[in-house]
Amino acid sequence: MRNQKKLFLSIFIAVITILVYAAFVNVCISPLIQNKSSFLVAGIIQAAARLGLSIILWISINKLFNIKIRIKKDKFINGFLWYGLILIIAIFFQFASNYQPPEKNIIEALPMIVYFFIITLAIGIYEELLCRGLLFNSFKIYFGNTKKGVYLSAIFSSLIFGIMHLTNLIWSPSLIISTICQVIYATFVGFLFCVIYYRSKNLISCMLLHGIFDFTAYFWFSFSDKLFQQTIDSNSVDISMGNGVLLILLSSTFVISGIFQLRKEFSK
Repeated sequence: MRNQKKLFLSIFIAVITILVYAAFVNVCISPLIQNKSSFLVAGIIQAAARLGLSIILWISINKLFNIKIRIKKDKFINGFLWYGLILIIAIFFQFASNYQPPEKNIIEALPMIVYFFIITLAIGIYEELLCRGLLFNSFKIYFGNTKKGVYLSAIFSSLIFGIMHLTNLIWSPSLIISTICQVIYATFVGFLFCVIYYRSKNLISCMLLHGIFDFTAYFWFSFSDKLFQQTIDSNSVDISMGNGVLLILLSSTFVISGIFQLRKEFSK
């Protein structure tokens, strides 16, 4: 019964957090993004909001599960480099595939590189605390720290992680295919993040991998003289069905890696 209460409380905290953030973005951030003079400020405000909610999640995780989230060097390296190897490969692939001819040199682009790194790292911290730190742990306590329990915990918490990306339709209603693909894609990668966290017992490695992966999607924007227009286009131009299917197929490798790692973990 106590574990059931923890699960319901965790889900309640997660839902409230998601709704509060979605409402905040819709009311406060969306108008700023449409304005060339304020869209960069919108990103900083978003990052601050995510970090503020992250503090609440951090405290909740500590109180509910008595888990201290900190860097443990050996486990961090294992989680970041070995358990997340497929993500490292995906990071390099995304970095290369998003290349566009630079219109600025590295010195001119550096402020925007730092800007995007801060923005995306805030995303990684917030989403990992929410979906792996809070939800995965609560499901694992409820279902039990067994092979079946870990699989179910990873599946359910990853499904929530994927579904929460439907909120993107609030401020980008035209991106229907992109959002559906993102829900599936996020569910797949979320499963792998659960496995990385379970094996390494280190959420910091997941946060950093998550942040760097998102960062490579925006890196080349830093070198553009048309940053505002590119941002508007990225929020209004949907992807094709073919590209969506390709994205889902590629992201299925995250699930395959996660299942392979769990089978290896439970065969010990």
